Amino acid sequence: MPAAEIPNADYLPLSRYGLLGDCRTAALVSDRGSVDWLCAPDFDSPAVFARLLDAGRGGYFSIHPAAGSKTRAAYLQGSAVLETTSLTDTGVATLTDFMPLAEGEADERFALPRSRRQLVRIAQCVEGTVELVVEYRPRPDYGRRTGEDRVFRRVLHAGQRFALLLELHPHALLREAADDEACSALEETLAFWRRWHEGCRYRGPHREAVLRSAATLKLLTHAPTGAMVAAPTTSLPEEIGGVRNWDYRYTWIRDAAFGFHTMFHAGHPEDARRFMRWTCDTALRCEPGTLQIMYGLRGERELPERTLDHLEGYRGSRPVRVGNQASTQFQLDVYGELLDAFEMFRACSDLPAAHIRELWPAFAGQVDAVSRRWREPDSGIWEFRSPPQHFVYSKVMAWVALDRGIRAAEASGLPADLPGWRRERAAVREEVLAKGYDAQLGAFVQSYGAKRSDAANLLLPIVGFIDAGDPRMLSTIDFVSRRLMEDGMVYRYRDTDDGLPSGEAAFAACTFWLVENLAQAGRRDEAAALFERMLARATPLGLYAEEIEPRSGTHLGNFPQALTHLALANAAITLAKTSADGSPGRAPPPGQAFGAR
Repeated sequence: MPAAEIPNADYLPLSRYGLLGDCRTAALVSDRGSVDWLCAPDFDSPAVFARLLDAGRGGYFSIHPAAGSKTRAAYLQGSAVLETTSLTDTGVATLTDFMPLAEGEADERFALPRSRRQLVRIAQCVEGTVELVVEYRPRPDYGRRTGEDRVFRRVLHAGQRFALLLELHPHALLREAADDEACSALEETLAFWRRWHEGCRYRGPHREAVLRSAATLKLLTHAPTGAMVAAPTTSLPEEIGGVRNWDYRYTWIRDAAFGFHTMFHAGHPEDARRFMRWTCDTALRCEPGTLQIMYGLRGERELPERTLDHLEGYRGSRPVRVGNQASTQFQLDVYGELLDAFEMFRACSDLPAAHIRELWPAFAGQVDAVSRRWREPDSGIWEFRSPPQHFVYSKVMAWVALDRGIRAAEASGLPADLPGWRRERAAVREEVLAKGYDAQLGAFVQSYGAKRSDAANLLLPIVGFIDAGDPRMLSTIDFVSRRLMEDGMVYRYRDTDDGLPSGEAAFAACTFWLVENLAQAGRRDEAAALFERMLARATPLGLYAEEIEPRSGTHLGNFPQALTHLALANAAITLAKTSADGSPGRAPPPGQAFGAR
């Protein structure tokens, strides 16, 4: 057996993984007790364990019973502490996994928590006798290097336990931890999550699902910078054996803006401010009109895409990619998302007027750029790798950028070309309503002249461009339900040349967007039923990937996905705000496009 290889193992479904994190990096741990994905020291660092992308070469860290067992996993007390229980013929053992976190200082005690930069694993026998096997097989740099393997067994009797501690740096040193050290870290971490959850002011239906989504978003946050990764993984395929395998360990302007709204309305303004600070810093460094759709965690602009050809990919899905070529695309919609977040930040925060004025030139410059560039085609929200088009959603978000810029300037007396912005805002709206809606098709179309729609158009009422009860939007909702939905799940689009080989599953976030549309249109019973079906599609730990295969329920794409959990939380808030008697919800007020209504 080559030195770089390790004993093979079958690939597990993504639904069998839990997420651990310390707001700097994250790990995926299977219900077999194996850490199969971990990048250290940060989300975007090379992987130390990558069995998720290559069962033979990727590396893992497993603690499991020597004999066969039945297992179940659960998060403790709503936290990010994962407990896996194994039932064997001779006894019962638990494995408690977590990355220690504690409150930080002053007003950022939760937004910038203290991390020990460790992964702690506590194994305990709670009944009978259990023999456990520890397999530590690090393969740093995405499996290109071989670490020092350690394999040993421990026989535990009822009440006995041991703890292992992994230092989270590129060499991932493993040592045995003293019992009091491990237990102290556990109590501190549980206390952190308990107090963090106490701050969540959402008290509506499905609170547990909202809390799990909020905790997942928290785990995807890079606390030192305030960035939020789209997912902690790379190259998990949208179709098994397909090529739609992307690196999501970066921050999309869209996700940061959505995250600001969600965390603000969930009752965590300190986290929302961290997202917005990252977004503002990015805007301040960016020349007007050159805003990228994504950046590195520290604001890096260059994210060159390359392939790791030595890895076979999840279940043979190649290529495995690092970096993301889509970072070079022109996407008009990000300007709208940026300005929408800024306007809500201005309206809802307690920032001094002087600070708003200091930030304003960077954002006003972006509105000016939209005023000049909104007539250009772009690559769209879905990052098409085909020639640019005039996407309807992109044009609508140009309208949002102008609208929020106008509102911010009017409300705070900020300098702006208000006559020009108002003129362009009216022109965008007129063009979208003239060219973006096809009366014969009965829907807003994907792009001008197209005879197909796109689930991104479900965001039109959510951003306040049109009321969900408008006949044109009602017919679009019905079109999406007929043509893009299968077994209660919505596809992004169909019969579209996006520059890549066909093949993907339904897009989970789009289904939650449909829930919001139905609720706002007064069809609350339909919305609630669809939402319940989506909750049933969560993994046993309440997590969601980017996509789900409707018939089998298989989770596909990078996991867990921030956009899905953002959409879930917003859909729950919308349902809670919609009157129980089924009367229609209203379009969100300006500056609150993606938060609670």
